[in-house]
Amino acid sequence: MYYLVTTYEIIVYTGGKRNAGTDSQVYVTLFGKNGKKTGKIHLQNSNNKDPFERNQADKFHVQGEYIGELIKLRIEHDNSGLLSGWFLDRIVVTDLNDSKAKYTATCNKWLAKDEDDKQISRELILTKQASGIKTKNQYKITIYTGNKKGAGTDANVFITLYGNLGETGAIMLDSKKKNFEVGQKDEFTIECPIVGELNKILIAHNNKGLAAGWFLDRILIEDLNNNRTYEFPCYKWLAKDEDDKQISRFLFPKKSTNYEKEPTTAIFTDVGISYTITVYTGNKTNAGTDARVYIVMHGKNSSSSKIFLNNGKFEKKSIDKFTIDVPINLSPLTALDIGHDNSGIGSGWYLDKVIVECPSTGIKQTFPCNNWLADNEGDKRIERRLKEDLSLRETNPPAIPWYIWIYTSDKKGAGTNGQVNLVLYGYNGKSKTIKLERKSDTFQQGHCDQFATDIHDIGIPFKLRVNLNNYNLSTSWHLDRIEMQNLKTNQQYTFHCGRWLSKIEDDKQIIRELPAEGSGISRPLPIIKYIVDVYTGNKTGAGTDANVFINIYDECGDTGVRYLEYSLKNKDKFEQNQVDSFIIEAVLLKQIRKIRIGHDGTGSHSGWFLNKVVIRQDDQRSEPTTFICNRWFAVDEDDGKIVRELTLTQHLDKITYNIKIKTGDIFQAGTDADVHLKIFGEKGNTDRIQLRTTNNTRDQFERGQIDNFTFEIYDLGKIEHILIGHNGKNSDAGWFLDWIEINVPIRHELYRTFVSRDNKLFIC
Repeated sequence: MYYLVTTYEIIVYTGGKRNAGTDSQVYVTLFGKNGKKTGKIHLQNSNNKDPFERNQADKFHVQGEYIGELIKLRIEHDNSGLLSGWFLDRIVVTDLNDSKAKYTATCNKWLAKDEDDKQISRELILTKQASGIKTKNQYKITIYTGNKKGAGTDANVFITLYGNLGETGAIMLDSKKKNFEVGQKDEFTIECPIVGELNKILIAHNNKGLAAGWFLDRILIEDLNNNRTYEFPCYKWLAKDEDDKQISRFLFPKKSTNYEKEPTTAIFTDVGISYTITVYTGNKTNAGTDARVYIVMHGKNSSSSKIFLNNGKFEKKSIDKFTIDVPINLSPLTALDIGHDNSGIGSGWYLDKVIVECPSTGIKQTFPCNNWLADNEGDKRIERRLKEDLSLRETNPPAIPWYIWIYTSDKKGAGTNGQVNLVLYGYNGKSKTIKLERKSDTFQQGHCDQFATDIHDIGIPFKLRVNLNNYNLSTSWHLDRIEMQNLKTNQQYTFHCGRWLSKIEDDKQIIRELPAEGSGISRPLPIIKYIVDVYTGNKTGAGTDANVFINIYDECGDTGVRYLEYSLKNKDKFEQNQVDSFIIEAVLLKQIRKIRIGHDGTGSHSGWFLNKVVIRQDDQRSEPTTFICNRWFAVDEDDGKIVRELTLTQHLDKITYNIKIKTGDIFQAGTDADVHLKIFGEKGNTDRIQLRTTNNTRDQFERGQIDNFTFEIYDLGKIEHILIGHNGKNSDAGWFLDWIEINVPIRHELYRTFVSRDNKLFIC
């Protein structure tokens, strides 16, 4: 059998992301329009000594069967080598026997087991360019000036486009008419060098003219050659006398949108309704599928197009979750069609159920299936229409879409590869924990990363808590600020930080609370240093080796869980009869109501007896708040709990203690010093009490005199012992104490102490 052989020139462009290069062996397979394909071609003998390095183009000349016009290729690697992950930008294929047969395949994705969808093989569509690759591209740029008073500008406006292949340089936007007026839309078409997929733009003006200040709403950029549209939100002033006084801003795309129609994929514009689709594959033999799964959602008045659920596993007992955007609101759905294209070796699929959740309506629907979608099982159907089980419907408060911009500081070592989490607090409540998706190039030094999330209505925000997960003690991050925008109200808020989140930098904390600034906030709340004094009890084995944590609650929120790691007083924390003090920085807590305190049960001796917790502001502007406990935190003591909530209503009631002190009737027995007393009981102990009479009209502690004091104190239970002394001040400080009497009227208890000849103090 004879076949024609041709030579293909294959140019492989590795992307510019960090660690984009690969050490693996790379292979390509070409597919023709007539159904033929080449064998797997090993890409070796590059024009570069080290192939597939970051930001590098590798050229290969390979021989293969002539298969006519090309339509797609498969690119893959064998996952070998020390650094196997690979970020592929694009591939250009030329049939050297036909110089007009030049094709381009765009990838712009990872082929890596630990990135994106974990795939190391991808099929890419080849686009034929008869006259070769274009070096110029046309972009249609639409500028939306805001509708605020004085939003328009007389200045000259410039734009710079940045893509994965380069940048354009500054381009002046001028259409020979009066541009950038209040509420106006201005359109420009520019021709410039190809820069690839846009990842940011720089918009600026030269501050010239009588009214230079400009409020920019947003910018739309349409790549006319590639049918791709990007939206860059701004909603800020570019003005020397507004906001942060900047006249140039980097803007980042919300999401790029590809309008090129493909028969197997549904693409939606960026403006739409978000849905979370959770697919449950059943627990039967061969339940999983290799086919491509799709859904069609039906609402009361309209339906979606066919939506392929890409990058799902759909394996036996697997749960696959997808987030999709649909241009219209279909929730609640009246029906759900689900099926597959019957491709792959094992296409048959047993589907348990599908759950559809629409955050914008708060409706969560369950669509049971419990059936095969297979041409060799049951009724041999590979598509089914599912109906909702109304008894399982859940309705939650509707969520609001938000954009989040994270600005990592531009200082050495500022970036992080750690997991960043956020919690947003408003006067109507707080959000769930927002886990920001990690990629290899997020949270890098000097970069801005954009995210989208749905948050239920929390009202006007007053603070944001941000933290790094404590998986790696060496993980550090210097955060400059975070900006968030409520897409329902278009209100934007800024949360300034300018500090490290690190176990080795600054104050060694990986949690920061940031006060909100923005619309509706006249004055941001202050950040307060709280001192938390933890009193470990005086029982045998009261100390703990476990990791202790606390969460402090006020009327509007909480501090989140804070581990008490660095005692201000002691190297060994939480020892018997010891007081440890810790600093917790938080946005102002208006009225502390309760605490949740506990430990993680680790260590050789984890059981702990907690006496009390006292919380006070470092500047002492407010009264300390005391939480009495006197309980074990131990699985083998008390009720076995190691976490407890202590509230103000759980405090022991204050009761009256009447105290009489008799000074001895001997020469110079009295004292002019300041006397103090501390009482220890079975339920706890007092702080040091300065003894002053109620009217303070006569001298205290004179020879032969009895002084009376009355105090309202939390119930200490049975009194065990007391500590009494003075500060030694004044010339006549010496004092001969005869006896002390403590009366507890509510319990009809009377305690009396006496001093023995060897100066020991007894109570009876």
